[in-house]
Amino acid sequence: MAREDLSVAYSIFNSDQHAASVFYAELASQKAVKALIAASGFEPGKTHRPTVVLKALISSRIVDLPVPLLLLQLGVACSIWSRGGP
Repeated sequence: MAREDLSVAYSIFNSDQHAASVFYAELASQKAVKALIAASGFEPGKTHRPTVVLKALISSRIVDLPVPLLLLQLGVACSIWSRGGP
């Protein structure tokens, strides 16, 4: 589901529908984070801010996110912002 939403986000972005693209990109990221939480054995619950749940799990050391993954996440975010979008 997250991949489908991300694919839609890219497609819409390339059609100059940037607001809709942002909506689908955010939806894809929420679903991906919820999947990561679920894969760690937890129920993310109904939330539009799953990163808050994930950060709480990481800070309480319930979920261990490898450093390379954290660095990749930071690198991707910086790359996207420096280019002005996906």
